[in-house]
Amino acid sequence: MQESPVRSGPIISVLRMTPRPGAAEDLAACIERLDVGGLAVRRADCGGVAVLTPENENGDVLVVAWWKSEDDHRRWQDDPIRAELAPDLAVHTAQDPLSAPSSSLYRLSQVAGDGPLRPSAPPVGLYTSDQSGETHD
Repeated sequence: MQESPVRSGPIISVLRMTPRPGAAEDLAACIERLDVGGLAVRRADCGGVAVLTPENENGDVLVVAWWKSEDDHRRWQDDPIRAELAPDLAVHTAQDPLSAPSSSLYRLSQVAGDGPLRPSAPPVGLYTSDQSGETHD
């Protein structure tokens, strides 16, 4: 069997959150205010988080995060802080954030160009942490 020429990269999680009608920007602002990405970085060794808001008010908000391993992602999924954040997020979502399906996981396998997910450098996103453990946005 021939070895694949594609270099395996980090694990990427994609969480799709359906906002209440007209509340996509409010949901994204709530995610930022609650420091959801920063908490994932600090508490579960997440490599970074990006929040994607739809161009129109009918789309979902996507929370994209990258992880060194599936275990790191699982640690975040199991973290009790997520249950504490859920009521504030639920105000802006069409479904209970904790009862929604868990994040879809992907393995980064190909990147073209010099974007933030290029294999030669760690991803840069909304939240990253430096060697000191400080979180920056």
